[in-house]
Amino acid sequence: MNPPPEIRFMLNRLDLLDWTWRYALRSRVLWSLSITASIFIMWMSFRTGHPPSFHVQAGLVTFFGHWAAFLLITSLLTPRKGHLLFLVEAAVRADEAGLHAASSRGQSTVAWGTFERVRHGRQRIFLCVTSSGGVVIPHRAFATDADRRTFEAYCAGQIAQAREASRPTHGTAA
Repeated sequence: MNPPPEIRFMLNRLDLLDWTWRYALRSRVLWSLSITASIFIMWMSFRTGHPPSFHVQAGLVTFFGHWAAFLLITSLLTPRKGHLLFLVEAAVRADEAGLHAASSRGQSTVAWGTFERVRHGRQRIFLCVTSSGGVVIPHRAFATDADRRTFEAYCAGQIAQAREASRPTHGTAA
């Protein structure tokens, strides 16, 4: 498959927030903290002599309060400038060597073997390096849906090919 053409776009704050929130929902650490804190609060509330419904309510308030606080903090701390592709026009190109990104702030190349997978959302493509990092490309960067699908298919194929090539081969008996 031939490499797709270079795309140009500008990331906005919602693009970065979308990535952060997607990471949070997949984070075992955050889920573990939420559940552990909720159970702890429920256990502590048993010592107060309140009715059983209070214990459940305390646990739920703790659980949802943790997630609300996380979302609020990430919204406030999401960078407004300084990111390589943030609030400046960026060019992204995919070829056999990897994904190349360039903007007025610098340039970067990420080899396909570094990526784990391609995920697509309703408005963005996520090229995942880990569950917490990667490259966000908004759908608005593509002229048509067909261009976007071609880009996604190319990237997914290159990632699969790189992962296959990096798998250890088992020797055969002579």
